[in-house]
Amino acid sequence: MAPKSSTRGKLYPNSTKVGDIVQTSFNNEIGAQKRATVRPEDPQDLLIRPVLADPDGPGDWKGSWLLEHGTKLRFYVGGLDWFLTTAKMTIEQLANYKDEAVVVAQKAGWRRPDGVPPMAQREMSIFWEKLAKPQFYQAKKGESLQFSKAALVILTCELALEDRLSKQKAGRLNPQQHMEEAIDGGTDVYSHMAIVPACWHVSNLTTEYLEKQNALRPSFLRDLAQEIGQEETAIKEAALGHTLSYGTVRQIADYCSEVARASQPAGEIRVTSGRGIPGTLRATGKENLSLDD
Repeated sequence: MAPKSSTRGKLYPNSTKVGDIVQTSFNNEIGAQKRATVRPEDPQDLLIRPVLADPDGPGDWKGSWLLEHGTKLRFYVGGLDWFLTTAKMTIEQLANYKDEAVVVAQKAGWRRPDGVPPMAQREMSIFWEKLAKPQFYQAKKGESLQFSKAALVILTCELALEDRLSKQKAGRLNPQQHMEEAIDGGTDVYSHMAIVPACWHVSNLTTEYLEKQNALRPSFLRDLAQEIGQEETAIKEAALGHTLSYGTVRQIADYCSEVARASQPAGEIRVTSGRGIPGTLRATGKENLSLDD
């Protein structure tokens, strides 16, 4: 993940829109949602926002998005640093609970999310059958995972936290291992952790589009990156077909509509890939998402 930029998105300096919140603080956004400390029956409820072209708008979103995005590397685990700090655990220790998480997920019905046809559920169930240790390190580094893997990482955190709390209450931990934050149970993770999807793109944002804008205004790409608080590389990768979070895509689209020539609009925000390059690849690894700020 890209280094944190000193410049945050300026398009919504006083707004509470989701696009603004995701650029400044994951913790602010999940805190504002006041999520219940219970394990969701449907893993789709782990998402920080619906996977819709406009996450703030109406629409029946469950199920359909999984068919296009679920098996692609477009999902980040938000709040993992909170867990590791709170539980006083290492990634290595956390990964010891991964096999249990796979079993619990199956019993909880997570392999059968709402809105997904039975045939597709069977085809996608293979991605719920195993969670590997390297995927925990990838999540810690802010790298994208498949949806099922991101969900399993959070479920693993629940089980590990519950076990940690049980051992602490039973006096089986050294005093220095005791958790300092008041924890009621393992399901506390669901009010602090969520999956951040990066499934969006701007329909006409291609390398050719950026080249045309830079020809008209040589500082276009630099100014755009500075305005939205992202590295130029993230925008370039999006133009090559990589996907982004909604907050970043929203800011790119708004900036281009304000600054770019009217004869060359950046296009619509989309969550489904169409013809051509945009939105066909995994999430860019260069986006600054501030997952633990």
